[in-house]
Amino acid sequence: MTNPDFTKLAGAYSIPARKVTSRTDLPQALEEMLGTGGPYLLEVGVGKEEQLRRADKIVAQTADFKITDLDKL
Repeated sequence: MTNPDFTKLAGAYSIPARKVTSRTDLPQALEEMLGTGGPYLLEVGVGKEEQLRRADKIVAQTADFKITDLDKL
């Protein structure tokens, strides 16, 4: 099964969107999203192994997450 192109779907509703697949692009994308002042779709793609390995850390850190904390993930 193939997922739809979520950025195009958001664009169809005039919602700004961006897809990020590189960790180095994430801080800038988050700043862009938070600076929009309205709806924004940020699709963040990570590999399956990366998802599994970091799931516990992400859950534990979600409550105290800050953009400046990305290097800790």
